[in-house]
Amino acid sequence: MTLELETSEIINEAQQTEMASDQHGEIGAILIWRLSEYVYPNKLGRVFNAQTSFKLNPTQPARMPDAAFVRAERLPSWNDAEVAFAPDLAVEVMSRNDDWSDTVHKARSYLEAGSKLVWVVDPYEQNVFVFRIGQHVVMLTPPDELDGHEVLPGFKLKVNALFN
Repeated sequence: MTLELETSEIINEAQQTEMASDQHGEIGAILIWRLSEYVYPNKLGRVFNAQTSFKLNPTQPARMPDAAFVRAERLPSWNDAEVAFAPDLAVEVMSRNDDWSDTVHKARSYLEAGSKLVWVVDPYEQNVFVFRIGQHVVMLTPPDELDGHEVLPGFKLKVNALFN
């Protein structure tokens, strides 16, 4: 059972009215695969799946992004517990039942806690929204390319690779 704490209230994802779709899961898997094939050969850090809990800070809920990356110099030793800080890159894939304002709040909470880059993937409109500290949110569409910016220098991925 997966639990996520939101404003002192436990949300039991298994009891939500709508579970994540096959498309949601596949997009998360594609991102983890493509990030991993770039990160591990270049020894840049670690890639995490949606089962990894990040404790953003003492006043915010633990989050479980659909995919995440942490740079090598920030990696703790294995501790078999939630990660005690925000990932450098957090990825959220929207589900049909997700509210846009809640998703934006979640993306901003990653940035406020120390994430440098957040990608929000909207499979229904086939867009990716890029959140960065001090920058306007950028919307990418299928002809565009995701960029790892300073978090993953040199990483590129065509947006349409997520939706084909």
